[in-house]
Amino acid sequence: MSAEETPPPAELWVVRLLRGGPYDFSRGMREQTGWKEHAAFMNGLVDAGFLLLGGPLVGDRETLHICAAPSEKDVRERFAEDPWAPSGKIVVKSVERWTIVLCPPALDEILADVPRASVDVYSAPSER
Repeated sequence: MSAEETPPPAELWVVRLLRGGPYDFSRGMREQTGWKEHAAFMNGLVDAGFLLLGGPLVGDRETLHICAAPSEKDVRERFAEDPWAPSGKIVVKSVERWTIVLCPPALDEILADVPRASVDVYSAPSER
């Protein structure tokens, strides 16, 4: 892509990561080998506006993330750069495009750069 080209607009993606390989389930997430590097990587994704929400699911085997990216390929490539990815400590389990239908106004600023096609918010008339 040349400097004059505008990158494609970001879409929203729901990403599930699976913990495995050398992940030590007898230890907490922050006690894992390589935690500082992984955390710095994930914080960088947040700072870049790629990762909007994320965290472990109950059971601690999977994590769920909401990401903004132009394509599924971009999502997979970004997570492949995680320091935990080469060993299989985390692997991408699924990537699905997501359209928001219900959303409180407080999230408008966070979603300001997401194309309206990804944010099809239902606005019910106020009953107050």
